[in-house]
Amino acid sequence: MNVRSVGLRGRDSLGKVAATIKVMPESEETDVFSIKEQVSSVVKGDYYIGSINIEDLAFGLKAIKLVVVMDDKEGLMDKLEQSLRNVKGVGEVEVEEVSLIS
Repeated sequence: MNVRSVGLRGRDSLGKVAATIKVMPESEETDVFSIKEQVSSVVKGDYYIGSINIEDLAFGLKAIKLVVVMDDKEGLMDKLEQSLRNVKGVGEVEVEEVSLIS
C-alpha cells in the first residue's frame, strides 16, 4: 500500500499562513517611520508583507502592525521574529494572530 492512498495526498505542498504582528518601538521618541522602512526591507525572501500600518496606541506611543504571509513551515515564524527584533529602535515584537490561509 502506498502512503498517498491512505489520505495524505497533497501533504507535500505547504499551505500558507498569515501572521499579524505588532512591533513596538523602544520609546515614544523612537522614529516609527524609520522602523517601518527597516521592517519593510527585512521582511523578504520567504515572506510577503500583506499590509503594514502605523497605529496610535496611547499617550503618543505608536506601534507598527503588519500582516506577513509565509509558508506553513517550521522555523519561519521564529526566524521572522528574530529579524524584526534585530531592527534598530525595536523594543518588542508580539505575534497577535496566526491564521492558515491555504
